[in-house]
Amino acid sequence: METRAKKSSVLAIDGGTPVITNCTLDSNWVSGGSYAYGGGINTHDSNAQISRCLITDNYAINSNRHYGAGVFCSGLTPVLEHCTISGNWITTALYTHGAGICC
Repeated sequence: METRAKKSSVLAIDGGTPVITNCTLDSNWVSGGSYAYGGGINTHDSNAQISRCLITDNYAINSNRHYGAGVFCSGLTPVLEHCTISGNWITTALYTHGAGICC
């Protein structure tokens, strides 16, 4: 899956406990505005169960603050099992946190 999002993510989870398995999030990016959260996955107040997923080459650009280009989570913490998170990156910004994962 490839996408280009502005201040959003390919997979945005807000609350609940969804189960996500065998997914591929590759070559996605989030940009613009004051904040860029999770180019691949962005969870908020969620106990998501994410397993056997490939989260690669996602990035966050053109914002003042970048958080987790691959995976970003706030509030509750998702469970990631047997996932590959690699090659994710963020551009230099005022604040940068976790190119691969930021929880």
